[in-house]
Amino acid sequence: MGCLGTLIVVVVIVGFVALLLAYPKQTLITVAAIVVIAGLVIFSILQNDRERSRKAEELKKKRERSVLVVVSYSPATCGQANPMSVTVRNGWSETLTAVSIYLQAYRPGYSTDLLQGSYESFKWDRILPPGQSATLCYAIPRTIAQFPSYPPQTLEFRVGDKLLTFQ
Repeated sequence: MGCLGTLIVVVVIVGFVALLLAYPKQTLITVAAIVVIAGLVIFSILQNDRERSRKAEELKKKRERSVLVVVSYSPATCGQANPMSVTVRNGWSETLTAVSIYLQAYRPGYSTDLLQGSYESFKWDRILPPGQSATLCYAIPRTIAQFPSYPPQTLEFRVGDKLLTFQ
């Protein structure tokens, strides 16, 4: 703040003190009214912001629920080189341009995710118009390849999280 800004602040403070000394009751009532009005305006702005954030979050969840992603080990469908089958169905009203699919892998009867902390993911870049579905094939995740005692055909693959991009 420059000299002019400092001068303005000093003049406002001196003026306020002068009014407070000359008309204490009226000045305090006016200041109280200004504080209450400012508080109501700030409260209204915060409520609006919260409501907008809530609606945006609801929309995001609806979008996520409308896009179905199924991951499975399927060498019959995809071949031995890329045996992971990823099918995406776009149930949203906008064109889906990309999906980042974060995987989970479980041994039957166990609750430990073998890919936990590995951030294994598939990047889906096939453009899907509304109502369309498609299947792409991917290689086995590197982390699973490191567990020879757990062959991929014995594991249950799930989608842990998905990040969607729409046109």
